[in-house]
Amino acid sequence: MVEGNPHIAQYVVDTWPHEAHAMQILRKIAYLVEPIMRRRRWRLDLLCEFFPDDDSILGRNYSGNKIFLRLRYCDSVERFLPMEIILGTMLHELAHIVYFDHEPHFFHLVGELEYEYANFTAHCPQDEVLISAGPAAERTTHAPGAFGPEVWARPS
Repeated sequence: MVEGNPHIAQYVVDTWPHEAHAMQILRKIAYLVEPIMRRRRWRLDLLCEFFPDDDSILGRNYSGNKIFLRLRYCDSVERFLPMEIILGTMLHELAHIVYFDHEPHFFHLVGELEYEYANFTAHCPQDEVLISAGPAAERTTHAPGAFGPEVWARPS
C-alpha cells in the first residue's frame, strides 16, 4: 500500500462505490508528487475527491492549500479516470499554489512540474511510477507540456 505524502495533512474521498479504491488512487497520486512538493516546500491541508456538476472540470485548488480532484468519469461513479489524467490534473492544480490565472507563466510552471516528475521517475523502479520515463528520444509523455490540453479537456 502506498503511504501517500507527508506534505498533505488529510485525504478525503466520497462515499460512492469503491471508496477504498478511490482512497488508493488519491494516495498514489500524492506519493507520485511528493518529491516535487518536498523540493518546493509545498504543503496541502487537504487532497480530496470531488464530482462537480460541470463535467468539464477535473480539478480545483482552493486557497492554495486544498486540492480537489475528479477521480471518476462524469457519466458513472463506478468508473475511474486513467491515472495519467488524474496525475496531469494534480500537477496542474499544484501549479495553482503559485499562480492563480492560466497565463503563460502558469503553463510554464506546469511544464516544469511535468519535467521534474519525469526526472524523479526516471530513477525509480518501474512499479513505483505511473508513466515510464525512458531516454529523451523514447520519452513521449514527459517533455514540458506533454500532458497538453487534451488532459484538461473532458475525458471521452
